[in-house]
Amino acid sequence: DEQPQLADGSAARAVALAVEVAELCRAWLGLVRAGGWEHPVGQLSALLSAQEHDGGIGPMPEPPAVDARAAPDPSTLLARAQWAAELSWWAAALVNPLPPLGVAPEIRPHALAAISAEERLACVLG
Repeated sequence: DEQPQLADGSAARAVALAVEVAELCRAWLGLVRAGGWEHPVGQLSALLSAQEHDGGIGPMPEPPAVDARAAPDPSTLLARAQWAAELSWWAAALVNPLPPLGVAPEIRPHALAAISAEERLACVLG
C-alpha cells in the first residue's frame, strides 16, 4: 500500500484532485453509456459490478465520512488521502478497461509508473 505524505502537502493536493476525478468519472460513465461506446452493451455495468478476481473494478470508492464542523486533523486527512490513492487506481482502470472501450488515450503505463496518488490522478485527468 502506498503511504500518503501528509507534511509536504501532497496528500491535500491528492484529495482535491480526487474530488474532481470522482465528479468527472460519474459524468464520464453517463456519456459513454449514452454515446453507445460500450462493446458489448452493458460492458461498464459488468466492469463495475464485478470484483478484481472476476476481472472487474467494483463500484467507485467512496470518500470517508467527515464531519464538516470538526477541525481538520491528521487522521482525517490520512483517511481522505488513502481514499484518493484507491480512487486513483480505480479511475485509471475505468477509463482504460479490458477489453478496451476505445474512448480514452492509453494511460496504463503512466498510471503504473506514477509514484503517488497525486501523480496518478493527474494522469487520469490528462
